[in-house]
Amino acid sequence: MSDLNKQPKRRAAAGVLAGALAFTAGAFATGVSPAMAAPGFELSRVAGENRYQTSADTAAEFGAATEAILASGEVGRFPDALSANFLAGVKGAPVLLTQRDTTPAVILAALAASNVTTVTLIGGTDAISAAQETALRAAAYTVVRLGGRDRFLTSELVIGAGAAQAATIGIVTSGLRFPDALGAGPLAYSGKHPVGLVTRDSVPPSMLAAFTAAGVTQVLIVGGQAVVGPQVVAQLAAAGITVASRLAGQTRSLTSVEVANYLFANGFVTATFNVASGDDRFGGVDALGAAALSGKTKRALLITNTATDVGAVDDFATAKRATLNTGGRIFGGPAAVATAVEVAVETAGVGP
Repeated sequence: MSDLNKQPKRRAAAGVLAGALAFTAGAFATGVSPAMAAPGFELSRVAGENRYQTSADTAAEFGAATEAILASGEVGRFPDALSANFLAGVKGAPVLLTQRDTTPAVILAALAASNVTTVTLIGGTDAISAAQETALRAAAYTVVRLGGRDRFLTSELVIGAGAAQAATIGIVTSGLRFPDALGAGPLAYSGKHPVGLVTRDSVPPSMLAAFTAAGVTQVLIVGGQAVVGPQVVAQLAAAGITVASRLAGQTRSLTSVEVANYLFANGFVTATFNVASGDDRFGGVDALGAAALSGKTKRALLITNTATDVGAVDDFATAKRATLNTGGRIFGGPAAVATAVEVAVETAGVGP
């Protein structure tokens, strides 16, 4: 944050949630976080003019990498990427967003700046076109595509691609409701835990086969029984895969809190955390790349319910206040995570 923003902030969160929503345009354009910082824990934004610029800025923080993963940033097409952070962890690669037909210029620049030579495309040609693949090859990139006819088959291909280095504990989460998978992204990246996407009542048989081939014997279920039901548990058990734990809350934000508590207890940084939106209407897709960076830096990624609803993130910050003393990141501009949410979380983490 700039020095102009470094003023004491000891305000009650409730008092700022409405008024601060209007203070967005200037900060979004400049990339400067408008919330006033307090000593110790504070949040700064990684935010561009759109999701692709934010993705490129996130990759810049990731640092040099010879491989990168490209996933669709378009609404309705990005569920293919929900399992990608496992493979990103295996490859030590950032996850960048692209459009269906062409690679945005800012993403091409990010690939060049990171010295990337190999690009893995996540999803079929409905998500990332054949023409874009051809153009990347023409630009001298080695291109690998992992794309099934749907998100479930794509996730199986992703598991297979990283099977040789996969952990024996996998992650099972909904392929129909994306926010749970976003919060689990840093765990998948850091621990090389393959991510299997399921429906509420069914595990695709080929998914079970992919887990078995990767040596998975246990899973963490991320999400409640409303999204990953008892029939899924029974099908896993029949395949010889046991449930180590279920990380779940009543909302997407509460589920991310349960994941964060697990991460705090299992080697992740306890001095800070990162934040992203769980609402794809306002930039939840920013969390796809944010999860890889968070996993690399061993920081939990807390998910808000919407752009303006902080969910349980501020309660988490209050509960962890004793250890919070380092800066974290918010991914996306105020349209993705409102300024008021930023202020509320910082206030909760610092205390009165």
